[in-house]
Amino acid sequence: MNLVFIENNKTVTDSLTVSEVFGKDHDKVLRDIRELECSEEFSLANFGESTYINDRGRLYPKYIITEQGFTLLAMGYTGKEAMRFKEQYIAEFERMREQLNSGLDVSGLSPQ
Repeated sequence: MNLVFIENNKTVTDSLTVSEVFGKDHDKVLRDIRELECSEEFSLANFGESTYINDRGRLYPKYIITEQGFTLLAMGYTGKEAMRFKEQYIAEFERMREQLNSGLDVSGLSPQ
């Protein structure tokens, strides 16, 4: 599973990935994002509304999340496992940023 991927030449993750990795129901992650008390400007810049098609062919909402958005969201998740996953995300964002900055072709990297 790719924790972080490239979309529109930016390093991002999404709410589905956060849900899976942190063991939270996706609707709870969506709620957590919507209830963040950040500025509208920060929210618009770091949480992009999107959609996905589930196993039954239905369209559902999800968010595309920047590194800064992920950091703010994940600050609220606690516990030993949450800390381990936060560390993995931080390392993965850094690795992807280095790939982008090095000029490596990362265009084929997308969420699985």
